[in-house]
Amino acid sequence: MSRTPRAEGRIRRVGAGLALLAALAACDDPPAKDTPEAPTAAPARRAAEEALRSTAGGPVALRGVQVYRQAVGQSSAVCGQVNLQPGGGESLFTLFVAVVTPEGEGRPAVEQHVATSSTTASRVFVEMVNRCYTGGGPQPGQRPGAPPLMPPVPDRIPQAAPPPTTPPPTPPLRPQTVPAPAPGAARGTAPPAPAPGGRRVTLRQNGNLRAHPNGGGTVLRVVEQGTTLRVFAEAPGGWLQVGDAAPWGWLHDSLVAR
Repeated sequence: MSRTPRAEGRIRRVGAGLALLAALAACDDPPAKDTPEAPTAAPARRAAEEALRSTAGGPVALRGVQVYRQAVGQSSAVCGQVNLQPGGGESLFTLFVAVVTPEGEGRPAVEQHVATSSTTASRVFVEMVNRCYTGGGPQPGQRPGAPPLMPPVPDRIPQAAPPPTTPPPTPPLRPQTVPAPAPGAARGTAPPAPAPGGRRVTLRQNGNLRAHPNGGGTVLRVVEQGTTLRVFAEAPGGWLQVGDAAPWGWLHDSLVAR
């Protein structure tokens, strides 16, 4: 997307503000050398320093201070670092921006912002991006109190991905209905014989528990290896009717430990 010269200049100033914030935040940087100042720069700097001393309630230490003439009126932006408690030992330099506006023969008006908390640091960052360059601040023709001009917005804003769909809940498992043995299945076979009372067997491997002892019966469940069951009856072919308090079904004696 093509940008107007004003938009491109605005983006360059935002990048310069970010670089300035990163440079000034390093507390062990050497003080910046002063550049040639306009006639209004020295009074603006003195007014900003006086306002900082009033905030700190005593002497302050400054470094990296620069004064920028603003685009509208006689205002100047004083930008740099300040130590509000230079004798405190643990205190550090922090960023500040002071907008100084002369008011005739009286004391100039000072709008001051010092990064002493996360909230004020965010405000100082915004002020630095919008004011800490020559010709900064509100532009000619801009309504007083209007927000600063922002970089252009792309023509097409990326669409957010649709939220993931939740799969439908799995229906609860219904208990398996065990069909009755077919009448012809037991035809020609001898009835099961009762097992000796109290006999128990232990499975030596996992085994299928079936509905009848004639082979091919419906599998009712799988009994895990090591399970001990009571034998209720025996049928020809090595089939055992097993269970616990009551019969569960039939399994082959080849699955149990002897």
